[in-house]
Amino acid sequence: MAFKQERIDEVLKGNNSIEAQKLRGVLSCSNPVVGDSIANILVIEAILYDMDMSVQQFAELYEENPSTLYKQKVSDRTKFKVVEDESRLTEPAALQEEIDKAVASVTDGKAFVRPSGTEDILRIYAEAKTKEEVSKLGDTILNIIEEKFVNF
Repeated sequence: MAFKQERIDEVLKGNNSIEAQKLRGVLSCSNPVVGDSIANILVIEAILYDMDMSVQQFAELYEENPSTLYKQKVSDRTKFKVVEDESRLTEPAALQEEIDKAVASVTDGKAFVRPSGTEDILRIYAEAKTKEEVSKLGDTILNIIEEKFVNF
């Protein structure tokens, strides 16, 4: 995500606190458009130093949940519409409501359904805390699609 330097300057105008200085320093090292892996590593190193945090502690901040991709054939993929980032369906709204209920039934659940760009199938992503819950979530969504939306 890019930022507008003018807006940052406006927000930080007259602020010479250590936090503002740190933010200016981080932003001056990074490329907001394309990124720079070397600069990013140096910025992360500086942040870790500032927070008195080791690389090991940093690595432990994130734990990846299991996930699985599924697909389901449908009669007409063009009837399934999604928001711009393809994370939610706008049509059919009833299917998104069912997905939301299924996601709420598992721990740390995430799921989305999007139409394929080239064939009459839906791509389904399911994620949860355990592999068993991923299977439950994915199977639930597949069953809903098969029962109610294959010929939508």
